[in-house]
Amino acid sequence: MLWIVGHHLYTLYFGAIIYNLTDAVSMVTELSYVWVTAAPLAVDTFFLLSGMLVVYANVGKVTRGKFVKSIHLFYLGRLMRLFPILAAMVLLQASVVNHMSDGPYWQSMAIEVENCRNYWWSALLHVQNYVNPLDTCIPSSWYLSVDTQLYVLSPLLLFFLFGQKRVAWAMLTLFLLVALVSTSLFSFLYNLPATLISFSRPKESLDFVRYYYVNTLARAPPFVLGMIYGYMLYLNKKRTVKIPRINVILFWLLSLAALAFCFFIHYVIVQFDHETLTLDSFLNAYMRSIWAIALGWVIFACVKGYGGPVNWFLSLSMWKLPSRMSYAVYLVHQPLIFIVNGSEIFPLFVTNAFAIQRFMSILLMSFLFGLILCIVIDAPIANLYSLATKGGYKKPPQTPTVAKPAEDDVIVKKS
Repeated sequence: MLWIVGHHLYTLYFGAIIYNLTDAVSMVTELSYVWVTAAPLAVDTFFLLSGMLVVYANVGKVTRGKFVKSIHLFYLGRLMRLFPILAAMVLLQASVVNHMSDGPYWQSMAIEVENCRNYWWSALLHVQNYVNPLDTCIPSSWYLSVDTQLYVLSPLLLFFLFGQKRVAWAMLTLFLLVALVSTSLFSFLYNLPATLISFSRPKESLDFVRYYYVNTLARAPPFVLGMIYGYMLYLNKKRTVKIPRINVILFWLLSLAALAFCFFIHYVIVQFDHETLTLDSFLNAYMRSIWAIALGWVIFACVKGYGGPVNWFLSLSMWKLPSRMSYAVYLVHQPLIFIVNGSEIFPLFVTNAFAIQRFMSILLMSFLFGLILCIVIDAPIANLYSLATKGGYKKPPQTPTVAKPAEDDVIVKKS
């Protein structure tokens, strides 16, 4: 989430009226800036986690029949998790936000307000990635549309995961192949750039967003891979997985190498002289899957005791509160960036120092407003939903086991 906030801050910062435009453009092509251009990979991290939790939170908790009968709770829980804060932000964006500030560059904020006034319904119905992909209400919420559509379709695969393992693995493999074929077709037929920032192919950037970046079929592989890892965690939930030390080292090295490849390849594809169209198509087709596979190993290794210091760091208690607020921060931070940029009264001078300072201020404000939304809206509605459904799925009653008396106890009783 921090990575996404930083990415949006930098990209919208450069999208404002700036004084040293040449310096800003050259900064994007530097190696030190690759963490910004590669930030969209964080979205695929969320797709991976979403698919993983869909399986891990349902398979094994209830039977197949119970899941089918309770499918309304499956969808209702998702709706109640996303809708309240999203609806509040859409309402604020369409009404109050436009009166919070003003300035000679307020036009960008006014456009965002108008998008919410026109397309509030597509945002709440999670269809704006197809209805109005270039005029989204709260731009970052395109992810919610894609992820929700994948979530709605996930029971088609979940249904088979409650049965035999052989059938489950066959269906997981089939769905993964369908997802990979879809991304391959989109990538090699449309022949689009592989990144949002493409200086060598600037005219195709909007087509990349419209036909690939917000396309549910094109973004499905990390979600399906997440379901595969979730099924693996379910199968080994109560088992001790023994992996030879040499294999653990090898898997970690391969995983880190794959993550590094997906990360640093963005330095190559943002250069002005990048003209390798085949590389762009390959990256669009398989880069996000490679990222998901490598990151999935990190999660699996941490869960099964092979994470070492990585697991220690990610399991620190300090992450509990920020993770609980991450959804609110996700929806709040981009409107705040538009407000701050639109309130400027002079052209900006691009420097890393100023961008870092603005990042810290946006982050602090996002967490403050996010905390208010969580306390006022999210927590009360979540409690009401939990009370209304009595916690969602009801676990079947377990028959108490009667301990057999020891032989000595029997002898004592007889005597």
